[in-house]
This record gives sequence, C-alpha cells and structure tokens, in this order.
Amino acid sequence: MLTNSIPAPTPIVEPTLSDIEKSFVQKEFKVSPPLPPPRTNLDARSFQHLQQLIRQTLSEVYVHLDPWEKVLTEVALEVAQDVPYVVEIMGRRRGIYVRLPDTTEGGGEKRERTFHHRIRMVLDSNGKPEESRYVPGTGRDIYKGDFDAICAKDSRLLDLGGTVILKGTVKDLRKLEKVVELLVFVVCNLKLEMHVFRDHFAERPEVGIVASQSSDDHFSLGHIVPKRVGRSLWNWIRGEDSGAGSHKRSSSPDGVLDGSNRFDRAIKQIEKTIISASPDVIFPPPHLLLRLREEENQLHAQQQQNADAYPGDSDDRRVSYFPEDADFPITSGSNRGGKFGSWSSLSETGRRDSNTSVKTTSSRTSHISVDSKAGLGYLMTNNNSISGVMKHQSITFAYSYYLSGANIPCQPPQILSIEYYQTEGDHFQDRTLGQFVQLLCAKANGLCPDSMCGKPMGQHVVTYTHNRARISVSVQPVSNVLANSSVDSSQIYMWTGCRDCDSSTDVLPMSDATWHYSFAKFLELLYYNPSFVCRTLCSHMENRQSVRRFFRLRDQIVMFDYDPIDLFEMRVPKIQVCPDHFFDDSAAAADLDCLLDDSHDQNMHPFGIDGAALIDETRLEITCFYGSVKDFVQALGLSTGSTLVAQNEGTTDQVRCQIMLDDLSKKFKEEEQEFYQMLKSTRTAWINNLRRFLRKRMREIVEELSEWRKDYASECKQEPKWDLPEYCPISSVGDTPRCHVFPNSFVIIRDDEPTSIIAFTLTSKDYIRQVRDLAALNVEEPFCAPAPTPIPQWAKLGEDCEVKVKVFSHEPQSPGSSNNKQQHIKYKIRDGKHSFSCTAYYAAQFDALRRKCGMSAMYVQSLMRCCAWDAVGGKSRAGFFKTHDDQLVVKQLASKFTNQEKAALLKFAPAYFEYMSNSDRNPTILVKIFGFYTIKRKNLQTGAVMKLDVLVMEHLFANVKISRRFDLKGVPDRHIVSKKDVDNDVMWDGDWVDGRYKQLLRLHAHSKKIILESVYNDTEFLSNANIMDYSLLVGVNDDKKELVVGIVDFIGPYTWYKILETRAKTTLNAALKGGKDVTVIPPDMYRDRFRKAMDQNFLMVPDKWIKIPALENPVLPGNGSITPLTAPSIFPSVGKKLPPVL
Repeated sequence: MLTNSIPAPTPIVEPTLSDIEKSFVQKEFKVSPPLPPPRTNLDARSFQHLQQLIRQTLSEVYVHLDPWEKVLTEVALEVAQDVPYVVEIMGRRRGIYVRLPDTTEGGGEKRERTFHHRIRMVLDSNGKPEESRYVPGTGRDIYKGDFDAICAKDSRLLDLGGTVILKGTVKDLRKLEKVVELLVFVVCNLKLEMHVFRDHFAERPEVGIVASQSSDDHFSLGHIVPKRVGRSLWNWIRGEDSGAGSHKRSSSPDGVLDGSNRFDRAIKQIEKTIISASPDVIFPPPHLLLRLREEENQLHAQQQQNADAYPGDSDDRRVSYFPEDADFPITSGSNRGGKFGSWSSLSETGRRDSNTSVKTTSSRTSHISVDSKAGLGYLMTNNNSISGVMKHQSITFAYSYYLSGANIPCQPPQILSIEYYQTEGDHFQDRTLGQFVQLLCAKANGLCPDSMCGKPMGQHVVTYTHNRARISVSVQPVSNVLANSSVDSSQIYMWTGCRDCDSSTDVLPMSDATWHYSFAKFLELLYYNPSFVCRTLCSHMENRQSVRRFFRLRDQIVMFDYDPIDLFEMRVPKIQVCPDHFFDDSAAAADLDCLLDDSHDQNMHPFGIDGAALIDETRLEITCFYGSVKDFVQALGLSTGSTLVAQNEGTTDQVRCQIMLDDLSKKFKEEEQEFYQMLKSTRTAWINNLRRFLRKRMREIVEELSEWRKDYASECKQEPKWDLPEYCPISSVGDTPRCHVFPNSFVIIRDDEPTSIIAFTLTSKDYIRQVRDLAALNVEEPFCAPAPTPIPQWAKLGEDCEVKVKVFSHEPQSPGSSNNKQQHIKYKIRDGKHSFSCTAYYAAQFDALRRKCGMSAMYVQSLMRCCAWDAVGGKSRAGFFKTHDDQLVVKQLASKFTNQEKAALLKFAPAYFEYMSNSDRNPTILVKIFGFYTIKRKNLQTGAVMKLDVLVMEHLFANVKISRRFDLKGVPDRHIVSKKDVDNDVMWDGDWVDGRYKQLLRLHAHSKKIILESVYNDTEFLSNANIMDYSLLVGVNDDKKELVVGIVDFIGPYTWYKILETRAKTTLNAALKGGKDVTVIPPDMYRDRFRKAMDQNFLMVPDKWIKIPALENPVLPGNGSITPLTAPSIFPSVGKKLPPVL
C-alpha cells in the first residue's frame, strides 16, 4: 500500500452499470420523426475538405491543378450524388429474393441476390480532361462482356454503382488512377458522414478548424511546387537535404542554431497534411516528435545563450537534445548546450578551453539518440503520398472488456487494427455502426468466455483505448415500453445525453446512411473530431468527457462514453555512448597529453572542475581564517586592557601586551596578503600544495595565539572561534573525519568518503601517464597490451609523501612471454601516517568508455564527494555510496562473494566493452558501469586496514522525482517481504501486478517499441555472456508522466553454485509451493522468461501514427473480380486497387 504523500497517476475510472444509469433512461420513450434528408449534395465543410484533398494529391503526383482540380471535383460530386440511391436500394438487408427465369415447367427459381456497390474506372487517352465523367449504372451497356463474365461466376451478385471515365494524356492518366480511387473512397465516406452528423444533431464548422489547412500556398492553382516532405521525414530528422522542392532551412528566431529546426518542420508538415477522409479531424503530432522538438528548442536557447556570452567562441561541439535529462552525450569536459543539466557546475574557464575529444563537425547537432531512433522507426512516414493517406484509413486500439466493477479484465488488452469499411484481410474486420449495435445486443445474454468469470456479457464493459482516450461501450436492459405504437421494434434509435446533467437530444430512428457508416470510422470521430457533438444541448458539451451517446434496439441500450487517460513515456538511462564518427581517438589522446603539460596553468576543464571557483573558494578560506584570527586578537586586546591603553590609562604590562598584539596583527595581515599573491601564481590543478602550506601555517598561528593567551591573557574567558577549512581540523575534536591533502593535486581524500581516493587517483599525473600509454598500445590489441615503461618502486612526492604505480594483469603470466595482458593500474601513495591505494581495473578501457559517453570530466567531479546510501530492495547486502551531486552510485561487492564477483566481472569486462562500443547503433537500457576499483586505506601507526571492492555506475534516478520503484525479474510470485519504509521500498513483480500498475502505467506506442527492442538486445548479450539474475529497475515519475528504466545487477554468472541453487529451489518449490517459479535459472531460460514478462508488464496504447506492418505493403485485390461479402457493402470498390469494404 502507498501512503497518501506519494502522488499517484490519474486513475482510469472504470464506469459501472450503476454509474451509467440516468433518470431519463426510465422515462417514457418518445421517438421523434426522422429528419429530412440533406438538401445539398455535400455540405460546405465537406466540399472544402474534398477540394483541399484534391489539391494535395495532385501536387503529390505532379499533375497540374488546371484543369484536373475542376474535373476531379465534378466527378467526385457526381459519385456522391449517386450514393443516396444506393443506400435506398440496399437498406439494411443482407440481400433480396428475386424470381429468376426458369425454362422448366413450374416457373422460376427464387434465389437471393446480394447487393454490391462497385465503381469501375476507364482510362481513355483519346480525349480531353474536360470530357471525363461519371456514368451511373451497372455498366452493362458500356462493358457488356466484362459484366456478363462477372455475373457468370456468381449469379447471386447484383451490382450497383457506375463507371468513372477519365480522358487525358497517358502520362496524367497513369498518375490519376490512384487519385480517383482515393477520392471515391473519401466522397462516399463524406456522404454517409453527413447523415451521421445530422442524426447526432452535430454541426460542422463553416471554416476548417485547422486554419493552416485552408491557407496553405502549397496548393496554389496553376503552378505546382512539389512538397514531398512527408516522404522525406527521415531526411529532415537526419538534417539532410531532401532534394528538389525541399524546404529551405528556417531563419526564424524559433529555429535551432544554423537553422536545423527539423522536428518543428516535420510537425508543421504533419499538421497541415490531410490524411483523414473526414474534415475537422485533428490528429495530434506524434508525442515523440513533440518531445524532440521541445528538447531541440531548449538546445537552441542554450546555444544562443552561450553565443551571446561568448560571441567569439565558434566551438561547434555536439550537444544533447535532452539538455535537462542528458539522454545522450557531448564532448567530455564541456557544458555547452546543457550536457547533463544536473551536472551544470562547469566553469567559464572550462568553457573557454577548447576540448578536442569530439570532432568539430556541424553534423553533431543533428545526432539523434539511438532510443529516439528506435521510437521514430515506429512511426508511419510518407503521410502526404497517396499510399500514405490510404494507410491512415484505419485505426489501431487496445481492445479489452471486464466485468463492471471488477479490477482485472476478463480480456487482457489486445492490440487490434481495423481498416475502415474492410471486412476482409489480416486485420480485425470492420462492421457498420448498425451491425455493431446489433451484435452487442445479441451477445448481451451470452456468457463471458473467461472461465473465471462466467457472467453475462451484458454485465461487462468493452473498452477501446487509443492515443490519450478510452471509449467504453456497455449494454443496459431497459424496462420502459415504447410510447409510440408505430415504433418499429427492429429499428435502432439513437440520441445524445449529458453525463453531468439530465439533458438529452430528441430520440431519432437511425438513418440507413448512419447504419452503413463504419464503426471504426465512428471511433475516429469520437477520438479526434471536436465538432462531433451537439453543442446546443448544454454547456457541458464543450467537454467530450461529458458526452454520452445512446443507441436502443428493442429493450437494450448501448452506451458510448469517452474518458481521457494518462500515458507514460519510457525513459532509458540518461548516459548513452557517443557514435564513433563523433569521437576522435587522437584528440582524446591530446587531452591526456594536455593534462600532463605543466604549462597549462588553469587547465581544469578535463576534470570537470571550475578552476576559478576553486581559487575563489581557497581565497575565501584564507579570508575567513585570518578574519577569525583578527577577531581573537581583538578579544585578547580587550582582555589585556586595550581600552585603557587607548585612553592613555594603561599599565606598563598592558602597553607591552598591546605592542605585541599590534605586531602580531601586522604580521598576520602581511601573511594574508602573501597568501593572496601565492594564490595568483599557484597552478590550480596543484592547489593542494598551497593548501598544505596554508594548513601548516594555520596550525602554527592557532598554537602561537593559544600560547600567547596562556602567557599574557590567561584571564581571557572568550574561546576562539577559528574559521578553519575542513582539511585543517582542530585536534581537540576527536570524532571529526580526517582529511588528507597530498601534494600535486586538487582532490582532498576523506576517510569517510572512499570515492575521493578514486578521484585523487584519476587526477594524478602518474596515473594519467600510464592510462595514456595503455590507450596508445590498445589501439590494435585492446585487451592484449604490453606493459608501459617500468615505474620505480617508490618515488618522492613533495617533502613527506611517496607514490608508486604498478601495471599488471589478473591472469597468470607465462615466463618470458612478450605479450603480457596488462590492463590494470594500481596507484599507491603514503605519508608518514597513512597509506592509500586504488586499483583501477581495465583502466584504459573504462577511460575510453567514459569519454565516449561524454562524461569523463563529470566523473571526477562527482567522485570527489560522496556519502553512504541506504539502497533498499536488494538481497545481496552490498554497501552503497552515492555522490553528492546524485549522478553516480558506488556499489560495494558483497564481502562473502567478493572473490567470486570480482573474478566474474574481470572475465565479463571485455565482452561488456565490446557491447558498449556498438550501443550507439542499437538501443540498450543497461545501467552503465564506468569503473571497477579496489580501494584500500591503512593507518601506518595502528595497522588498521579498510579495503573495498567497488563498482561505479550511473545513477538511474539522478535528480528525478520518483514516487515508486520496482525491481522486476519476470517472476510474478515475487513480493516484497518487509514494508518498513513504504515511501522508499522497492517493490517486486508481484507488487507490480497486484497493484494494477500494469493497467495504470500505460505507455505511448513508441515507448513500447524502445523497451522491447532494448530488452531484446541486452538479454541476448547477457545470455551469450552466461549472465542471469539481472533485474529491470523501474522508477515512476508522476510529475512528468515518465517511467525511468534500466537493467541492473548484470554481473552474476551462472556458476556451479547457481546450478545447485537452481536445482534445490526448484525441488523445494515443487514440493512446498506448488511449482512456483524460481529466480535462478540458466541464462537462456532466464532471457526468454525476462523478455516475455517485460512484454506483458508494459501495456502500450496505440496512436494514429503507429506503424502497422500489414499496412506498410498492403496486398489489394487485383484480379478485377467481385468477391462476395458476408454483409451488404454500401462502399464501392474502384478499379483494381481499392479493396471491398463494408
């Protein structure tokens, strides 16, 4: 259970039958007369929509608008004029019985004839476009042989429709064939939709809702300027030129630097492209594109800010599109563009010093993170082409149903796709709206297929979840009788009501045209058409959530409700590997050489340190200390009669004391100024040298003044308040953690912060020199490098310190071998009292990984300070530390498994580096390991030793507000045992399922693509590496509606010990727990179980842009024959392309 202090996602309110009962349902049922048919062929808005679509399609196929816009408009209107006749003939019957002539005695034979609406197309190059026309009728008189051949195959068919005859040049006719097919589809839909709007008392606006669609100069008459941007969406996103007719780069202030406002341009093109057969349908742009545009705008703002601050700096470093969340890297040592926004403490010096680790090419700003690429690959592109528009004549949703009031669905959410008016194919078949109502009412008394339920389907609620909304459909029996004796009991009646008040429209019989309207298209109107409401009913109609639509058949009422839902976005680990073409190995080596060059006095940016701030901090330490000295000297003066001496009333001893204090004050003031001068000439990277001298002098001053007080001012009762830096503690306070200031560095080693030992090691010149040599030798053989130049056993460092560096391998070395595999560096430093050592395993490889992730500098900066961290949820009893800036987590290997885990990690590391090097091309959610170290501290006086083996990893939830955490392994029986700290407990698989988080935390479609592809890649790698027992760590960020995910604990190999554990637990569980799953199983089995569980744990909600594989390359009937359908079809099949529909 969660406390009330934890924010929860907006719950999905499940309507119950008691909730949807309204008082007017029980009122006397009065039916109003049918509305008269529309007076116009097409209403003004439908006609406007048709014209816009004609212009768009003609532009797409490179056909001039003059004369074809007028010709196609007239042909489409003629087709629309014929639709009411077809509707009247077909009615709602599956077919009619006619008497066929029979030569035998006894008369004719009574057979059923099925109606079909079929429109043929004839292309005639011997004529002018103005002679094109639509001819109603079966076409028997024009194409007698073809029609007779069709009827001979199935004598039950009865064709309705006509023939479109197009005349013009061969070149134009070939292009216009697809255009006509689309227009016939659209105009027939518009004709039916006019009746749907009329029956719902909804009015279309006179002018289009999206103004850009009606004022687009793209469709100017006469001259065609092709705008094939929908086809070039990926070119935009990649920053490439889309060829002839492509948009020029925007010079508006809203564009990103250098005009590459790719996502904004892609969104604008989507917004102005017509892809729906219905007017005023507004498809919000893909959520992923909106997010990328927002991040791109943030990038531009930061680049502009940097350009204003440093107008002469033309540095063109690659930056992230995620300046706040840092979803992919930039150059190490740079904060340009907000890389790792939460790590933004780099100095102006770091900004001014040009870093060359990343190649300076303008293409860097066009890079897209690999996870975003995976999400973009889930979107339909080529939207404004003819085939692209046709692909969008479908809808995909999550279909489910559940018992009213129950929490668990009887039918888990299933992703289904319906092509509008299509009753054949691989997808879920469409139905007419009338058929859908009849089907629900017919099945209301049937039992639920779920064996655990068994209740009538009429007690269930059917849901269709799409984009950010859910349509709930329920059936309710009514007892009130029909008031009018003339009411047809087989008729469907419809009206609209308000969920917030008792208002309702008149009850009307469903017209034949509405009955034939596509149910899937009806869902599209509910989701995306804001004008599909009766706004005159009541004030609540402005909110679609208040609208309830009713359909009554006999004694049952079908209700449609609209409810918004929350969708979450999947966010992968923040730090990602930089592509190889953005990373320059030679430049990285130059960075290392730069660190070894003593002439770079202020070269602190490779360590992520603000050198100026460090100088200012030390200056403040000097000021504060000498200020406290001045205060204590004044206190001593008061206690020795300084006031009387000033009034010439003091004794000889008092005067002598004041003279001594004046001399001391003068000396301390001169010393303070000398320290300021020393600070100016001190190399910032070696500021510890000044600190050591300052610490020595501080201690001398404290001791000197204490002795003076003892000798001359023993009566002084005021205790001194020394303002000392932490590395110069007062000896009287014994429990103060010790700080160690070693020379030739800027890092302070703290006893209670083990990561400071790592930071000190990584910034030492001797260590950097060894890393540089290993990196140079690892270019050809990354894991088989010969040893660098030998290092002396102990080298003098400063006055009282010694240092030693050793390069070695963990593998046994054969005597006399010339190819030693030496990858690890052990750095040791000691003074007279303490000794510290840090062993960096695979030092060069981890250094290269950090640089390719663009966080080498931040790494040292973070490790300088840390604190103990009580990480809950694990069973390994490992100790944890977390850096003060919240960016890195340090995990101590469990003491009882240290040797085993260390050996496994050293064996696993080469494969890990190889996998990470390719992760810029394939999405991954592995929480990255950036270093493996053995830290040792020894007190040379007492012999006390502290030794830790630690992993340094990125902190998955760095600076993110997380309300709930889950550790998922794919074992549904796992439940958290102890819930001591409800706010911070990490819950398990069973808690995820029982808490209905799977239903509450639904994902955008592209996020499901990212998680599945990443899990597949990572589990394949881990299985091949013999790794199992890893987990998916999930953090819920309710504020931003995000799920932050990453795979952790992936260094556990499947050893003989694990094999024994598997067999023992499997045997015990089978005997005691009924065969429940165990956590420890072989890697391949663990991989398969993990993949399946993650697929089931995260439910995605499709949107309009989801790519449907079967619709990408549709197989349409092309044999020219008529396929009998199980339901009458009011929609025509045109030529050989458009498939038969409902």
